[in-house]
Amino acid sequence: MDSSYPFTLLAIRMKLTETEKQTLRQGEPLRFEDEDVRCVVLRADLFDRYRKLFDETLPSEVTTTLVDETMTDADANDPLLASYQKYKS
Repeated sequence: MDSSYPFTLLAIRMKLTETEKQTLRQGEPLRFEDEDVRCVVLRADLFDRYRKLFDETLPSEVTTTLVDETMTDADANDPLLASYQKYKS
């Protein structure tokens, strides 16, 4: 992991169900709560993209590209996208 990450890498092995794995494969987050700590699990590639969005040194053109790429990926896996688009004004 890049040493500039302000995050701690924990060597944790999570046991995911097939449904949870499928959710992550589709680019969706998994949310869970452990006692008083609320958590989100993301695929590593998505985490890396989102992390860059919060980097204050990132030029707006790069941020725009990252958002466009992320939305394109999300749209490709959205079975309801066509129904959203029919309501465009």
